[in-house]
Amino acid sequence: MEENVNVKKYILIFGLIYFIASLIFIYIETYFKFNRHWFFSIETILGAMIAVSFFILDNHRIPNKFEKSKLIWQSIVVVIFIDMLIGIVQVFYFNISFAPAFKNLSTASTALASFIIIIVALLVIGIPAYIALFLIYGYYAKSQHKNIEKILNKTKTKK
Repeated sequence: MEENVNVKKYILIFGLIYFIASLIFIYIETYFKFNRHWFFSIETILGAMIAVSFFILDNHRIPNKFEKSKLIWQSIVVVIFIDMLIGIVQVFYFNISFAPAFKNLSTASTALASFIIIIVALLVIGIPAYIALFLIYGYYAKSQHKNIEKILNKTKTKK
């Protein structure tokens, strides 16, 4: 039975790739007027694919159920954190005001509306991200493991 691996390294790799890819896509969207309307982002997929590839290279196996679960949930936390951080920066950079949207609401209604918006945003980000991460840390990892093992076996036989 293999020992569980600390997944912090792979979450850091995921987060770094996700953040850099997010900045690149924000630049493309902002300055080239390119609009993408995807439910989950290519940044999530790219970050998870690279992170799981590093996991396989380091450990010569796919993540077990416990590690896969940790990778998925911690990656979702990273996605939400980075998206919120980028959103806050965009609000201040582009001087976006939400006041007109809440102009005719009372304080309690504004708080409830804000809470509902946050919950909906978390679901819109979280559910598709969970599905994508589940597939990448599971099925893609199995496929990637086979490919990496083939490459490693070929290099061993050539020596």
